Amino acid sequence: MPPSLRTRTSNRTTLTLPGPAQATFTFLPDENKVKVTIPPTSTWSMRAHWHDRPELCEDISILPGGYFQIYRSTGVYANYTTSGIHGLSVKLRPGERCGWGFRSASSQVRNADLEVLISQHLSKATEEAWRNIVSATLDAELWPELASTPLPLKVSLRLLRKTPFVGQRMWTRIVRAVLWMQILLICQRHELDIWLGELGICWFWAAWRNEVAPEWAQSIEWNSAEWLTWLVMLVVGALGRGVLGLKDGYDEYYRGTGTNAASAGFGDEKFGNNC
Repeated sequence: MPPSLRTRTSNRTTLTLPGPAQATFTFLPDENKVKVTIPPTSTWSMRAHWHDRPELCEDISILPGGYFQIYRSTGVYANYTTSGIHGLSVKLRPGERCGWGFRSASSQVRNADLEVLISQHLSKATEEAWRNIVSATLDAELWPELASTPLPLKVSLRLLRKTPFVGQRMWTRIVRAVLWMQILLICQRHELDIWLGELGICWFWAAWRNEVAPEWAQSIEWNSAEWLTWLVMLVVGALGRGVLGLKDGYDEYYRGTGTNAASAGFGDEKFGNNC
């Protein structure tokens, strides 16, 4: 069997994730924006994340359609949500952790698509990141047969898949785990830090003392998210690149100089600190 190649999607203006977490990504290079359309029945949402540099922070605008909710956090006790419909515009700030998607209130009936416009000052990096993330997701099941996948892994996965009863299930779980690492590598390239958990030590003061945790405990819990993300990315980088044959971006998915844009070191003096 000849090795598979990644699907060339760099010339497509629209990419759609299928399944329960359906979402359509429309790329608007002339406007330097990416439009995300989420059907009412979809479970797709943007996972909690943050950017450290102001020029990489997203500007989010809501088009006519479903009800939008964004979760924002600037500290252990500084958490809040903003909900709205058409006209809501949110400008994120460096270090602020956020996640967004359909309004989660059960009393709100979803009767229209939710359309969200995403833009960054570093516009090419915005398009490239989402093209790579969505395209890699669509190509997830190609990984076991890609030319870049080490031969021993290919052979092992072929044998595993043919194993009676549990082979297909285990194969699917491995492919999903590799996709998760692939997406993290792409996010790391674009300095998009994904929230992967934290040391929840402040619960002790709330549960047992019914009081606010001291500042030192808040600092540990808040900063532990960055430490955990850094540690996971260290492992994912070594395993993904060194063992699984993964990269943090692909020419088949994005064509141009955008691959280098996110790591080119653009400073605030060019874009301004206006996130």
